[in-house]
Amino acid sequence: MLADHDDSLERAAAVHIAAAHDLRSVALAAAATARTIASHMASCDVRHIPAPLRCVLVVDDDDAARAALVTMLRAGLPGVTVFDADSVTTAKIAVAAYRPAVVVVDYVLRVGRSSASSGLSLLYDLPRVHRGVIVSGHADLADLSAPLRAIGAEAFTRPLTSTEAAPLVAHVRALLDAAAPEAP
Repeated sequence: MLADHDDSLERAAAVHIAAAHDLRSVALAAAATARTIASHMASCDVRHIPAPLRCVLVVDDDDAARAALVTMLRAGLPGVTVFDADSVTTAKIAVAAYRPAVVVVDYVLRVGRSSASSGLSLLYDLPRVHRGVIVSGHADLADLSAPLRAIGAEAFTRPLTSTEAAPLVAHVRALLDAAAPEAP
């Protein structure tokens, strides 16, 4: 009787092991399907969105910082329209209205009086036809490298002078040229 019990335990274990292998296969297949669906949705998303225009949107909740950044970008990008927004909500409306090729966003955006939102979350939510750039005077930019790579964005320390703004302006110009070349 003990031998029968051992045999049934072995059979049960074999069934559980086979089921586990099948579940792993199902899980792997489901993950592959999810990646395929996500890729398809992303390509559909981009194909149904009008091409971006050769303009820039600056998003910052600090009025003085936003005005300074807009001024630096306008000076460094003659002929390029630079819009601005003071919140994530306003930015989403501006993206829909102006279709900017590049969105430059502060890393920390206040939401109300006591909470904050990441500029990264805004960039995550935007269709990939819009190129993203994070500016920050507070965050350690090295800590942002992985999330930025995931969305194809770059980060720059908030420029305080036109000399400090030169690398940011050059990067924004390169993004504009790639996403929305100048008309001949």
